[in-house]
Amino acid sequence: MLWDTIALLTLFLLMTTGRYLSVHRSAPARLHVPLTSGRLLLRQPRRKCFMLGLAALFPALVLGGVGASAWRAGAGKAGLLATAVAMLVPLAASVHQFLSAFLHRIVVHGFGIERIGVLTRRMVRWDDVASIAYNPFHRWFFVTTSHGSHLWLPEDLRGIGDFAAVALHRLPAAALRGDPAAREALEDLAAYAAAASHAS
Repeated sequence: MLWDTIALLTLFLLMTTGRYLSVHRSAPARLHVPLTSGRLLLRQPRRKCFMLGLAALFPALVLGGVGASAWRAGAGKAGLLATAVAMLVPLAASVHQFLSAFLHRIVVHGFGIERIGVLTRRMVRWDDVASIAYNPFHRWFFVTTSHGSHLWLPEDLRGIGDFAAVALHRLPAAALRGDPAAREALEDLAAYAAAASHAS
């Protein structure tokens, strides 16, 4: 009975949290941020990571409750193992999101863009960028390198306006010509960041 109550409670929280995320996903970013040790660091809003972590944690709790109920009812090992695996997937996603709130960042260098994740680190040199596109619906920049790899830069990164100003000077001219909407979005963000910098 206790686990059934927990399962119902987590499902209710999942529904209410999902609505919160959908309502607040378009919150404006902090376009200008001060340099950290002389470097420009872009970070995701921690609130977003925490909410996504909670959203992934709720299904894990529900599946954990289902597994506990099945264990008490004498379910077979195969069923318990399947439930445990199904619970670990959203649990791992939840832990990853909570860690991302503190570890994930984009470092903008004079020679390229470095993406530092929870377990990975990747560098994209400015000269290797073949194209940059902008998705106005999801509000992110989609970077494609000459090697065929990709990098996504959400517009809600703190300091995205400062990044836009650097990108307009560092990106190859051919990459900027590929998508006029991307160049316009970068110019707008850079202008807003400059205004915010002067105001502060």
